[in-house]
Amino acid sequence: MSKLTPDQKAHVEKWLDILENGMHDQGQGYLKVLHSGVPHYCCLGVAAEAVCGKQLLQREQVPYSNRTIMGYDAEFEDGVMVRSTMGLGPKEKKQLGLDKDIEPHELEKIEKLTGLTGYSAGGDRESVCVQMNDEVGLSFEEIAKVFKEMGWNE
Repeated sequence: MSKLTPDQKAHVEKWLDILENGMHDQGQGYLKVLHSGVPHYCCLGVAAEAVCGKQLLQREQVPYSNRTIMGYDAEFEDGVMVRSTMGLGPKEKKQLGLDKDIEPHELEKIEKLTGLTGYSAGGDRESVCVQMNDEVGLSFEEIAKVFKEMGWNE
């Protein structure tokens, strides 16, 4: 298993502490979405804003809904956002060690801890986070626990 650098470890520990503190409402499908003005975060949205210092900006207002979808690294044309990042960028993934590939020996443990099945080696830790948050519906606290049990905070 590849180990984190001291800087990566500090960023991961900060992120996991924030996930465990219960201060952010959890959402699915987007880094951050406003429901009637109240922010809800994917676990990666928490990382983007609270750890990596990215400002998540309005990407789109969903018609006939009280949802506003947020992203970052936005591009604007005539004052209107036309594109933004909906996942972590390469720099942010590296900052948290989420760019590290899943190793073959980790697959069984991931399945046992998360319920994710059919996962294959070669994906990265970010994709496991997305699936834990969005597909399986693990709480932030459960996601932090999986990270620690996998040794991905070391």
